[in-house]
Amino acid sequence: MHGNGTGGTIAGTGKFLKEKKPDVKVVAIEPSNARVHVGGSMNPHTIVGIGAGIATHFLSLPTDEMGNSLPLPEPKPVEGVVDEWAHASSDEAIEFASKACKLEGMMVGPSAGAALKVACEIACRPDCAGKTLVVMLASHGIRYVAHPLWSAVKKEAAAALPAPPNMDKEADVVQWRSSAYSAA
Repeated sequence: MHGNGTGGTIAGTGKFLKEKKPDVKVVAIEPSNARVHVGGSMNPHTIVGIGAGIATHFLSLPTDEMGNSLPLPEPKPVEGVVDEWAHASSDEAIEFASKACKLEGMMVGPSAGAALKVACEIACRPDCAGKTLVVMLASHGIRYVAHPLWSAVKKEAAAALPAPPNMDKEADVVQWRSSAYSAA
């Protein structure tokens, strides 16, 4: 499972894995409200790093017998290295990224949260019992400090931490002068 940004990572990794084990299944993840790869329309979402609203056609440009590219069928899913196009909502991505941080100590971003959500769903399928699932978590949470993902943590920290020291730009650099306390 991997969130689909530019498509390069899932295309390369998926191709390599399928060469080594042809029955491997590759699952790409899109935002629930921007499912352009399955014929949906682009809508706003907060899963930064995936779902740019542009179908990554290079994942599987259909070709004729001579290897010439054919136009993509619309609105069918793009075929090729990706076997399934899964999805997660913005809220689900934030929920799973927060759980990964709080429960597992993994500070991941929203696209990784979306990948975890889909991985959990797939792991619960009866046909996945006893199988190995690999999830690529390509985003570190520190890159998203302004994202709504961290709003609750920032609010809690602001209430718990003391106010910062005097940040007045006009104040003397040295605010304690030893000469004031020495014998003259």
